[in-house]
Amino acid sequence: QLDLTDGAAVTALVSEVKPDVVLHLAAMSSPAVCERDPARARAVNECPPLLAAVPAHACFVFLSTDQVYDGLAAPYTETSAAAPVNVYGQSKLSFERALTAALPSRSVCLRSSLILGPPTPGRCRKGSFLQF
Repeated sequence: QLDLTDGAAVTALVSEVKPDVVLHLAAMSSPAVCERDPARARAVNECPPLLAAVPAHACFVFLSTDQVYDGLAAPYTETSAAAPVNVYGQSKLSFERALTAALPSRSVCLRSSLILGPPTPGRCRKGSFLQF
């Protein structure tokens, strides 16, 4: 586990691993939790130390969200204007923009609408990602 709000830990891990590809799937992904704690949501989802630590040769793949859109003009394309209506979408869009500015030829952002998978671990009230 890595605390994305701990810049020193993020930098140390990237320095130790020296990745050729960074696949960034982590997030504070519950829109409701992001609304309750927007500062933490931004710290986790925007994670400036991660971009700063990426090696000069590395490629970066980022899992974003369809919540960068307002839902009023679907279906969306790569050229559709983003208009997030919640902190979660705003924070993911902020990282997308920072990433593409920092690594324009070595990055890709994937905007997913649903992620399916096993039940959530621990004592989470939600049984799966779909229930967030």
